Amino acid sequence: MFSQLLNDKYEDLEENLTVKERATALSGSIITIFHRQTIIYRTALSPGIQQIESKANDAVKAVGSYMVKWRLERYLKDTFDVDYDEI
Repeated sequence: MFSQLLNDKYEDLEENLTVKERATALSGSIITIFHRQTIIYRTALSPGIQQIESKANDAVKAVGSYMVKWRLERYLKDTFDVDYDEI
């Protein structure tokens, strides 16, 4: 559901995101979304499917906010001597 919502809202997103799901005994599973080893969003998802849509929408909002901030920081960095990847 998350990837479908993200693709619908941000069709031009070219960055790679990693989504990891870790099962837990108490809360069902913990979902974490990373961008270049930075945690963007983390939540616990219970075994039922009642909250999946709201959690997916929250994740899309978090990713959108993070990407705007990340792009601004990237373009404002001084890259005279080194490239973006080397900073």
